[in-house]
Amino acid sequence: MGYRYFYDEKAEAAVLYSEKKQEYISYEDKRSLQAKIDYVKEHNLGGIFGWEATSDNNHELIKQLSTSFKN
Repeated sequence: MGYRYFYDEKAEAAVLYSEKKQEYISYEDKRSLQAKIDYVKEHNLGGIFGWEATSDNNHELIKQLSTSFKN
């Protein structure tokens, strides 16, 4: 595949980059999602938004959200 994983600490974003294809892909992983969860909780916000979850084949991200917001 030729993609390397990076994590942008400032943006709290997971990134895949292919030098050969000059392609940059940002996506949600458990680490970036946890950063969003922490932000929502810290600022007492009403919820969290995601574009789509079809890549979450094992439901890891959905489970992480569910567990994090249970009372």
